[in-house]
Amino acid sequence: MRGNNKVQPMSSVSPASALSDASTSNHTMSSASCGSDAEAAMGASSEIMADFLRSRRRGWLPKVSIRTAIMILLEVALVCSLVPVWVMWYTSSNSSIDRVVSSYMDFVSTSTEDFLTDVFKLGERIIEENAQLPCFSHAVCNESNFEKLWDHFLAQAVVPDYKYLLIYAGHESRSFVGAGFYDTYNKTIVMQQFRATNWTRLVIDIGSMAPVALGTILRDGGTGYDCRQRGWYKVAMTTLSLQWSTVYPINDENDLGITVSAPLRCGEDPPCGVVAADFYLQSSLRKLSERTMVGKTGNFWLVEANGDILTTNKDGVALSAEGSDGYATRIKMWDSGDELTRQIGKVLEAQLTNTTTTGHLYSGTTVVGGSKYQLFMDVFNPRPGTGITDFIVVLGIPQSDYFGSVRLMMGKTIGVSAGLVVLFSIIVFILTLMLTSPLKTLRSQMEQAALLEGDFTGTSSAELALYTSPFTEISSIAGSMHKMKRMLQSFRHYVPMQVVSWLVKRAKVAKLGVHRTYCTTMFCDIVDFTAITEEVTPSSLMEVFTDFMDLMCLHIKKHNGTIDKIIGDCIMAFWGSPDPVPNQEAEACQTVLDSQKALKALQVNWVNMNLPVFRARYALCSGPVLAGNSGSNDRFQYTVLGDSVNLASRLEGLNKVFGTTILIDGTVQSRVKNLFVTRKLGTAQVKGKSNSSVVFQLVGDLQSCSSDVVNLCEIFTQAVEHYEAADFARCVETLKEYHERAATCADYSLIVEGEDLWYKQLLSICSQCLADGTPAGWTNVHHFGKV
Repeated sequence: MRGNNKVQPMSSVSPASALSDASTSNHTMSSASCGSDAEAAMGASSEIMADFLRSRRRGWLPKVSIRTAIMILLEVALVCSLVPVWVMWYTSSNSSIDRVVSSYMDFVSTSTEDFLTDVFKLGERIIEENAQLPCFSHAVCNESNFEKLWDHFLAQAVVPDYKYLLIYAGHESRSFVGAGFYDTYNKTIVMQQFRATNWTRLVIDIGSMAPVALGTILRDGGTGYDCRQRGWYKVAMTTLSLQWSTVYPINDENDLGITVSAPLRCGEDPPCGVVAADFYLQSSLRKLSERTMVGKTGNFWLVEANGDILTTNKDGVALSAEGSDGYATRIKMWDSGDELTRQIGKVLEAQLTNTTTTGHLYSGTTVVGGSKYQLFMDVFNPRPGTGITDFIVVLGIPQSDYFGSVRLMMGKTIGVSAGLVVLFSIIVFILTLMLTSPLKTLRSQMEQAALLEGDFTGTSSAELALYTSPFTEISSIAGSMHKMKRMLQSFRHYVPMQVVSWLVKRAKVAKLGVHRTYCTTMFCDIVDFTAITEEVTPSSLMEVFTDFMDLMCLHIKKHNGTIDKIIGDCIMAFWGSPDPVPNQEAEACQTVLDSQKALKALQVNWVNMNLPVFRARYALCSGPVLAGNSGSNDRFQYTVLGDSVNLASRLEGLNKVFGTTILIDGTVQSRVKNLFVTRKLGTAQVKGKSNSSVVFQLVGDLQSCSSDVVNLCEIFTQAVEHYEAADFARCVETLKEYHERAATCADYSLIVEGEDLWYKQLLSICSQCLADGTPAGWTNVHHFGKV
């Protein structure tokens, strides 16, 4: 107290500087310089972050997980190994099928050509044999030769290998005789003879060779038929060689046939007549088409050089149609009523305009009705130089006949390959999972370590799995990670984790410099620590000291405080930096109250264990501070400097004077008065400060304090206010009321444990002032020059 109040322990001293040496730097460090240092620190951090982001942008590959990368690489390798096999197999299969199809088409064409060549050779042999018959040494129709001629033709008609319909002869005298296989169903032969003006017809049963009917036919009075005017007769007599006619409808059913003729040699020159045969091509061509199997559903056409269709294995294709004159008209392939025949015929028509040579005409593809056909066209002449027109073999094979099986096999191959890919993918997934799952765990632990988060003390099941990983690299990394975690755990004991975590999360680099901010500072000191250390063993002291420090650090961290330093038995902590703390004054007050409550529980344990018992005193002050890194270029310490920090340190010592446990300044009280119960103690000026501060005792929170405690604190606050107004009489009355109520308050120990020193001190001062009068120069500020 002040010396002029004549209370010796409260002697007055001259004002000291506002801040200690640490706070003196405030005056030499302008706000501009502080701001520039903070901006420099932020600028350096921004440059580091920018470099980091630029380094990420420089990579041209997208960021993917190891599992994804491995699976992509292995799948690509598998596909790259399978695709060439598929392509080579498909290409070779197609090439092989192309060769097979081409060879087969060549075979069909050659077979057709050979078949027709054999047919025409047979006809030529028959005609040549009959052209040299001895029976023609005289007139063909004389009585002596007639029976022989019939017998000769009859013998040829019953030969089953002959493909002709009718064999006949004409003489220059107009006589005509012939035999033919007219009724194949009833197995009958028709023999005809023209002599003079009469036709004679004899029908013979092949089985019995007996005549069935015999009659005389009168046709046009016998004057209408003249074999010498027929084409077969004229061409043979004109060329004097064997000749073939064009294909034509040979009967009333419009069946196709062809005629071959040759001059008769009767032993004299020139020839005396012509022998000829009508070949019924329809049957031969039908047999040809039936035996020509073109794939599964392939089609075969035999066409004359002018495009007229001779035969086909395709059902429903008409070969001729009735003309306007009543006679049959041939149908060209490109005019067919069948869609497939017509479309392929158009391709043939286009090729015929480009070439007239024999041999291979065309190979290619065309699409008809949505189906793709392989086409093959060959031109041949079975008997060149004999008047026979060129023939064209046209083949149309659906690609599905051959390529369908390839595509089916290809589909099966792709299916099997896809199954292998899926199976391989599952195996790769399992392997990559075995690889990447530990890496994910390591990544998570590294991220926690980078942010100084998580528990670094124990060994989790996930870590044990890392050590037993089948991959040696992972187990090695896990071992290194465990060592780093142990190092970080040790590191945590030496530095404020909030500060380091704040720097790490913002990718900041520690740098000397401070910035202005607002903080609440706490100082805590163990009561009579020096005396206790002299009375107990070091082991007992360290056990109790460790319990106390654990308790304090736990509650400071719990309420978002930052432990600045531990100096001997003193703890300094603050709220509001490096990260802002909402309601920091309330958090600080709750920290002190919670730790005080926990300390009482610890005191009971210490007594039971026969250990020294610690008591603690606290002080809280709020105000502007300089927060940041201070120290040397080699050694930093993140701390706060300022007037409120010094005041908190001084107020903690004033607890001895006021007989209290927790003191707070007026700034803190103004922020928490609606949450906590406080008792005003007065206005004080501490050592090293020229300004005074209102001092309050923190009693407890409003929810846990009884109404008696609240009323006692209010009464004492009124007494202090009477004192400060120099109304010493009312102050004494109020203090006596306070004392009387305190005697009956069950929770009075929340306010004062033991003797209420400040009550007695204030009562003594007021009593002296009432007895001696108010001293000259009296003020309501209590000066504590030694504290």
